[in-house]
Amino acid sequence: MNGSQANRVCYVHFLACETDTEHIQTCEAMKMALQQASQHRTHSEIWARVDEYIEYLQSVKHASFHTARCYANDIVQFAIFLESLPDALSPRSWNEVHVRHIRQFITHLTTQGISRRSIARKLSSLRAFFRYLARQRAVSVNPVADVRAPKQPQHLPRVLELKDVERLLAAPNLRTFEGMRDRAILEMLYATGMRVGELVSLNCNDVNLLTGEVIVTGKRNKQRIVLLGECAIDALRTYLEIARPAFATRRMGAHATDDEPALFLSRIGRRLTSRQVHRIVTKYARAA
Repeated sequence: MNGSQANRVCYVHFLACETDTEHIQTCEAMKMALQQASQHRTHSEIWARVDEYIEYLQSVKHASFHTARCYANDIVQFAIFLESLPDALSPRSWNEVHVRHIRQFITHLTTQGISRRSIARKLSSLRAFFRYLARQRAVSVNPVADVRAPKQPQHLPRVLELKDVERLLAAPNLRTFEGMRDRAILEMLYATGMRVGELVSLNCNDVNLLTGEVIVTGKRNKQRIVLLGECAIDALRTYLEIARPAFATRRMGAHATDDEPALFLSRIGRRLTSRQVHRIVTKYARAA
């Protein structure tokens, strides 16, 4: 395995990570791969710049792990596409990337059945990446600057009727710990309109059941206070008094101290991830 291939393997692992702990372990593997890559001049510059950009997003821009992973997914996919081109057409550095490579990438994605919305997002990620490279004087021009994303069809969102919402909120089985937790999640999302990423980042001390206030940390670490309705407060109180202690005990043991600050826990007592909450909501939406 050469340095370029080692980097690619590390980034695939990075994209599969769900927690910051896994991310830290993967970053160590990335560093080793970069050291190996310095001995190979095929595509090592391509992957080294990707690593620098991900580090920049997290340490300078303070992007969340989820945001950094989304950007990395789009950029890594483009880098792998460049590697797949014939040697005569494959650039060895980002400064050699031409607008034709971008258009070829769009064609490739289209033939793979990727939606126009996803293609537009990938172009946005690449546009931001090349702006970063320009500031670092790693490229002389931004090949994505004048490339327009495919036009997207306009679809009006489907508005849920009250009976649909009531069926959704009533779907969890309140005789189980998971059902108590899931009801609290659904009630909070419905009552506050917060993002899933904001919900999973909540800690217990962010919630005041007496006042019905929740401190939410949004993008760029900006905080706001949202209010809960009576149904959400009742569901959350039931979860905190009955289900959450049960989840925490599974992880810590019956006589250990609960040191997990997260508000919403998995069945093994760990903080829920955004992906897990998406699956929970989807499950009940289909059942309703």
